[in-house]
Amino acid sequence: MLSFPKLVFGNKFALQPLPPPGTFQGQKVLITGASGGIGLATAVHFVNLGARSVIITARSPAKGAAAKASVEAQTNTVGEDVVKAMVLDMSTLAGTKAFAEKVREEVKEIDVVILNAGVFNLAFKLAAGGYEETIQVNVLSTALLGLLLLPWMKEAGNGQAHLGVVTSGVNKDVDIGGKWPQKDILGFFSKEENRPPGLNGMYGTSKLLEQYVVNELAKLAVSKDGT
Repeated sequence: MLSFPKLVFGNKFALQPLPPPGTFQGQKVLITGASGGIGLATAVHFVNLGARSVIITARSPAKGAAAKASVEAQTNTVGEDVVKAMVLDMSTLAGTKAFAEKVREEVKEIDVVILNAGVFNLAFKLAAGGYEETIQVNVLSTALLGLLLLPWMKEAGNGQAHLGVVTSGVNKDVDIGGKWPQKDILGFFSKEENRPPGLNGMYGTSKLLEQYVVNELAKLAVSKDGT
């Protein structure tokens, strides 16, 4: 486990260099959870690297409008219609499905999709569907969104689109031995008495489960010719 000073240094001063200018020239991009943090910064980078259309999502129209204005202001693209905001609430499967249907109906071309939306709760909280909210958003809804968008991406991206999922290195700290449940893992961690200890306990667990999701999505992304 990294010490806090090393973590701060790595995230602030030891960053990987950005791709060269024009890397995403003319491309269309979708980023979920881009009303702040990593998602918002990513949207800014995509615009600055040449993307002609960047769709961002937020949980409400107001947050989406504010994020759109922020990206445009940071990239000097006000009035150029490069950035579009859509509403996505991943706290329910129904909301996730509705968003995917809207995307498939309205967006006819795509080059890059980044599934970044997630939650980090400091206290136990159940989502409307009965699962712990971190499990619901970071695992179940992310899995559903990936499954629903992948077939559309293959068609709208002419077999060349890229799907990325933002996870976290804290998944490496999860202890899958000893008390790790052998069945009904999602139900187990949706009970308050089973909440993993530590600041990153539940978040890290959700990101580990998300990694398993990504592994399976990667298999589904393979075309008939093996690419």
